[in-house]
Amino acid sequence: MAFDAAGAGPAITSALASLVPGGRVVVVAIHERPMEFLPTQLVMAETDITGTLAYLPDDFDAVIKAMSEGVYDTTGWVDEVPLNGVVDAIHSLRGGVGAKILVKFA
Repeated sequence: MAFDAAGAGPAITSALASLVPGGRVVVVAIHERPMEFLPTQLVMAETDITGTLAYLPDDFDAVIKAMSEGVYDTTGWVDEVPLNGVVDAIHSLRGGVGAKILVKFA
């Protein structure tokens, strides 16, 4: 099972690629933009995608643990920006560039 908490299409496609046959991607993020994917990927791997609006703290703990153990390749998901770069970073995210930002305080 994989969880999309990023709200970005690449998170879902990456999660789908990491599933074993019969696996599931659970979308818990709110997506602001449509995405493209090949449904044949679901059929051939007998996987599925489901969405949920309610989730528990344990869900976040499981995803964070999996990420810290290297289960997911997070390369390119998080961009670090200084505090004075937040406005530009948000504009980039709204423009479809990037997935998450981490604001670094000096």
